[in-house]
Formats: sequence, C-alpha cells, structure tokens
Amino acid sequence: MVVVMKRILFTLALYFAFANAASCGDLITLKPDRIIQLIDKTSAEAVVSRLRRAGQMDQVYELIAGGDKEWLRAAAKLAPGTGGDASNSMTRVLIGALARNPEPVLEFNSLDDVRAVCSADFIEPTDEFLDDYFKTVLSKLEQIKDAALDEKKQRCIGSIAEARDEFVKIREREASSLDIVKRESPEKALDKLIELGRYELARDKISLGNRDWIMLLPLIEAKLASRQDASDWVSATRYALMENPAPVLDVLSKNLIFINVQNVCSSPAGTRQRFIDEDKAKLLKAFAKIRDEMPQFVPTMDACIKQMSAKLR
Repeated sequence: MVVVMKRILFTLALYFAFANAASCGDLITLKPDRIIQLIDKTSAEAVVSRLRRAGQMDQVYELIAGGDKEWLRAAAKLAPGTGGDASNSMTRVLIGALARNPEPVLEFNSLDDVRAVCSADFIEPTDEFLDDYFKTVLSKLEQIKDAALDEKKQRCIGSIAEARDEFVKIREREASSLDIVKRESPEKALDKLIELGRYELARDKISLGNRDWIMLLPLIEAKLASRQDASDWVSATRYALMENPAPVLDVLSKNLIFINVQNVCSSPAGTRQRFIDEDKAKLLKAFAKIRDEMPQFVPTMDACIKQMSAKLR
C-alpha cells in the first residue's frame, strides 16, 4: 500500500511539474519588440491566443494604456488578432492612451480606425473624468506638429469634439430627466419621459446598474403593450443583473409579466449565446454576498441560477 501511494504521489508530482513547465513555457517576454517579432513570425491571432492562455493579456493592455510609443506600435500589430469583446477592450485601451500620448496613437492607426479610437467609449465614466479627458486630449492633439499626421489629427479633433458635444447634450438631457424624477412621483416622471421621448436614457441607466432606475421597472412594464415593446427593457435588465444584481432580483421577485426570471436570466447580456467564465465568476461572487446578507431574495436568486445554468460554460 505504501509503495502504491508513493507511486501515485510521484506520478502526480511529475504531472504538475510538466503542467507548470508547459504553462511557463507559454509565457511571453512582455517587451514590445518581442511581441512584434512573434507576430511577424506567426500571426497576430496566434500571439493574442498565446497571451490569453498565459493570462498575460491584461498586462499587455496596461502597458499599452501607459502610452509608451513602442507599446503603441505593438498594439497596432496586435489589434488584428483581437476580436469581439477583446477588440472592444483594445479600442478602449487606445482611447485611454490617447490622453497620454496621442501622436503615436495616430501614427500607428489607420485613418479609418481613428474615429473609433478618438472617442469617449468608457464604461460608466464620471462627468469629472470626461470633462478632464476631453480637455486633455484636445489640448495634446493641438500640440502635434507632424504634417504627415495632419489629416488624422483633424479627424481625431473632430471626432473628440463631436463626442464632447454629444456628452454635453446627454448630460443636459439627463439632468433634466433626473430633475423630473426628483420633482415628480415615479408615475408622473415616467409619463413626462414618454412625452419627451427619453426612454433610451432610462434604459441606459438601468443597463449600467443604477438602482433608482432599476426600481422603476415595474412601473415601466405597466405601460408596455406587448412582448415586443418589452424586449429592450428585458435586455437592459440583463445588463443590470451583471452590474447590480440585488435590485434586479428585487424587481424579478415581483413576478412581472415580461421582466421576469425566465426572460431575464435565461440569456446573457448582449449578443452572446452563453455566459462566459468572467460573467459566471462575477455573478456567483455577488450572489454569495446576497445569500448571506439579503435572504429575502434567495428564492428568486436560486430560480435565476436555475435558468442560467443551461447557458453557463
């Protein structure tokens, strides 16, 4: 028996040694010239895949976001190898780098890509952050003197100014809408938002997990005429579930006709067909806290998990 156990332990030790060696062997030296060299030898897709397997992609994003010229050169080579959510992540990283070092961002991106990079596509930024971002980026863009970049520079300035102006309009509309919500009862506020055609603003607030707006969902559903009318609100509630699950579970516990456990929990937010690992980990962590601190929502939460289980991978 002792001999058998020793053999088992020896086998396990060998297994983990080889597994660790394979994992370490897959690590890439995080230097921009090394990244470019590997892309030239293989492909952007192969390097991105290897970085993901080694758990290094987030480190690469951080290095690119720092605005170093050589990392921005590497980013331009890596970008074709990203797709879907990763492509959005790379764009947001470059948007951040734009505020630190805009000249190489323009230099290494095509004219067609400039409009996407020269934007303010951040996840729930504060007003103060955006005000500072627009001011900083526009100031630094104006300082670029390279004539070869003039067309990209002007397009970027135009795109940033357009994003700033749209942000100002949205902020004014949002302030007006929030003022309505503060001054009026929820029912009257919703009626006025309908008159002003501002349902989209309400859906955005819900999608971002704003509790006050999430709690208006029963009132919103009461005004819906059909399942088709409800589809956008169900989609917004799916996003909200990822951002702030407790108030969503509160709403789902009310057994509404359209915005209910079956419709909201049966599919992930967006266009994905299945919940990805990051979604699962984030939700399960939040659900564990709710189970401990908000027992009144546990039955609804368990029903939601049951609906989700078929789409978890």
